[in-house]
Amino acid sequence: MQSRLLGSRLLVFKLIFLLVLGGTPGAFAAAAKWIELPEVKTFKGMEVAWVAKKMKYNGLPMSMQEFTADMPALELLERYEQYWKSKYDTETVRSRNGDAYVLGVEQKDYYYTVQIVPIDKKTSMGNLSVSLSPDKFKRSKGVKTEFPVPSSASQVSFIESNDSGVIAENISYSVKRTSSNVASWYESRMGRQGWALLRKTSEFGVQLYFQKNNQHAMVNIIEGKSFFNQSNVQVNWVKGNE
Repeated sequence: MQSRLLGSRLLVFKLIFLLVLGGTPGAFAAAAKWIELPEVKTFKGMEVAWVAKKMKYNGLPMSMQEFTADMPALELLERYEQYWKSKYDTETVRSRNGDAYVLGVEQKDYYYTVQIVPIDKKTSMGNLSVSLSPDKFKRSKGVKTEFPVPSSASQVSFIESNDSGVIAENISYSVKRTSSNVASWYESRMGRQGWALLRKTSEFGVQLYFQKNNQHAMVNIIEGKSFFNQSNVQVNWVKGNE
């Protein structure tokens, strides 16, 4: 069970935001405070671990857990649907994303989501999340992150997490530049802002590792295959203690 639980981390950020947010990245303000959110009910036979008890997706407060379950995916999905309908007396929303079954329900100020993927005929894995209801959350024109991002970047989004007081951001975007051009831009810009380049590798793209005082950042740049001179960029920025 433990090895399957660790493997389920691959699912964590893949799709639930599409259902929870119901909009495009960058639609929410980034100034929300860290808040305590309710937890999603679990059933017997589920092994659960926290991914992030406090996080924000483009400013929207969320929490997330991953799980493995000793029951088939559809059986678990139906148990959640029956439980939520009886508890909240409201309709749930079902959807599919590849092999994953997704179920969501809105109740008062919160939106609950479960994503379930079959492991085999008898077991499943996935994640549970809770967010403030997007309809209750103050919308903004765009995301604000202090980490350098080219002005021509598009589809910018970021996940901010608070792990026992250690604040980190995961930023992703696409830009119409080659990977080598983006890497050169970061080396120059980060150097001017006082960051030291610790290491540069070229494994499945370009990876840059920076440090500034107690802050660490890794920039992963992957050349797009579908469009000429386009790169997809992912940044992991550990900002340190709040």
